[in-house]
Amino acid sequence: MYKRLVIVCLATILSFFSCSKSENDVLQDSLVGTWSLVTIEGGLAQAVTYDKGEIVWFVNFDNNTITIKNSVEHNVGIQQNFSLNHTGVYDFSITTENDNEVLVVGERKGTIKKEEGKLIIDYGVAFDDVRYTLIR
Repeated sequence: MYKRLVIVCLATILSFFSCSKSENDVLQDSLVGTWSLVTIEGGLAQAVTYDKGEIVWFVNFDNNTITIKNSVEHNVGIQQNFSLNHTGVYDFSITTENDNEVLVVGERKGTIKKEEGKLIIDYGVAFDDVRYTLIR
């Protein structure tokens, strides 16, 4: 009887560990898909707002890319640039620094925050860089 009880307890405990998702999996699940950039703030300029769908990010974890579709580009002829949200495909990774999830695209690193249905990527607005706010 005692052996059966131990086996059942061990099986129950192992089932909890084998079914849980890692924090990284949860973050990926919450980021994957389509996002509309609605606000860029920071730097020396005033905040700029966009209508939903004008600048769209497609986040793909299968090949770790962000594809940007920008229908309001005004810097035509300037080299494709992620920081300017030019239409293009950009490789990314996600790391953890100082207990924060960080989106890394090229040399740029931005802290990832999710709040009230918004995705906020802060590249250092306090240090004259920008913060992006995106919505579904």
